[in-house]
Amino acid sequence: MNAEQVIVPAGCRIIIAPTSPQDEPQALFASLPEVVDSKAAATALSIPERTLRELARSGEIKGFKVGSVWRFTRRCLVEYVERQEAALTMGAEE
Repeated sequence: MNAEQVIVPAGCRIIIAPTSPQDEPQALFASLPEVVDSKAAATALSIPERTLRELARSGEIKGFKVGSVWRFTRRCLVEYVERQEAALTMGAEE
């Protein structure tokens, strides 16, 4: 990564978001098993498990139930994050 000099006023914070290929959604979830339960998926997405279940019931994130337990494939988690990133990008361009 190339270093650049940045002057930041006192009391301000600067957050630098890495943009390496390792930060792509596929890489973020690479360590997960192919199928995870709602607890593992919620942890991976950094959202409450209840929110994840609501997203699944509404169809915003694809999942399936085994008995009463929601399950999610790694690919579905990646697709959800990619859609969220696309929505953020579209909103920023307006």
